[in-house]
Amino acid sequence: MRRIQKIAIAGLLSMSLGIPLSACAQESDKTQNLASTEITQYMFIADVGPTGWQQLIDDPSDREAAARESISKLGGELVGYYFGFGNSKNYVIVNLPNKETAKAIQILRLSSGMLNDYEIVELMSPADIEVITKSMGDLRAVDDIQKDE
Repeated sequence: MRRIQKIAIAGLLSMSLGIPLSACAQESDKTQNLASTEITQYMFIADVGPTGWQQLIDDPSDREAAARESISKLGGELVGYYFGFGNSKNYVIVNLPNKETAKAIQILRLSSGMLNDYEIVELMSPADIEVITKSMGDLRAVDDIQKDE
């Protein structure tokens, strides 16, 4: 488990600081797929700050490719990478192996000073919502506020 944590931290540093993963982790060649059987999809919404924009202006490298590599090293998959026209936000959709990885990415990105805010939205499919809404009858039966009469 320690090895996995080191690799995950190295990947997060790589993504946050734009440093190649090979410079952050000696064991990157040994890393295969760290994903568990349950993958969750998240959307990260970043409010890019002046420092972040200045870095992009100074080094307009392909951030999507860098993010794709880092997310892959963490056992995840980059689904989409976008900038919002008119609101200066960055939208990144990823599949990740666990919530801890998602939260660690958020904390590390915020600590970089490049962002003003970094929100995580766990995305749910229509099938997920169907399962949830089918359980509403059972929940209402024990809910003291919306109990069926």
